[in-house]
Amino acid sequence: MGNLTTVDEAIKEISLSWRKTTQAIIETAKVLKKYQLESNWSEIQAKLDSENVIKISVQKFLLGIGNNPVLMNEQNYQKLPPHYNTLYHLSTIKSDKLEKLIDKDEVNISTDLSDARELAIKFSEKKKKTSVATTKSKVTFTIDLFSVSGAKTKANRIYNELVAEFGDDAVSMKIDL
Repeated sequence: MGNLTTVDEAIKEISLSWRKTTQAIIETAKVLKKYQLESNWSEIQAKLDSENVIKISVQKFLLGIGNNPVLMNEQNYQKLPPHYNTLYHLSTIKSDKLEKLIDKDEVNISTDLSDARELAIKFSEKKKKTSVATTKSKVTFTIDLFSVSGAKTKANRIYNELVAEFGDDAVSMKIDL
């Protein structure tokens, strides 16, 4: 009869491996955020997408994670769920509130996507502070650039900042060169 692994040994090894997922997600968010500031970001972003490394929609989620100081705090890594989609929704929660939720163990490694969405709706930075019914407003920007060189890069940088502030569903971009 071969070596029989105990259940506890197996759980420990699998858990350690699975926990690396959160660290990898956050590290990837940091790296994307670093390259987002480069003048050739739109090319990097497009190539990541076209070569099936990271789709643009996932890149946007990771950048949202990277913009949240609570999620980027290394002391919180072991307390966070190992799912980029869940982490993205948590990234929309006001930092002070998210920190309290983590401290109270209301956000932890078991937090799933539906929990994160509910918390995001309840505590989102974008949440209106008034109980009055709100209506949608539309704001359109036109930016005339005198040089085509770097125009897409500049536009993408501005677009990504707006997505980080208002969310992917609220922002669209059209470039006419």
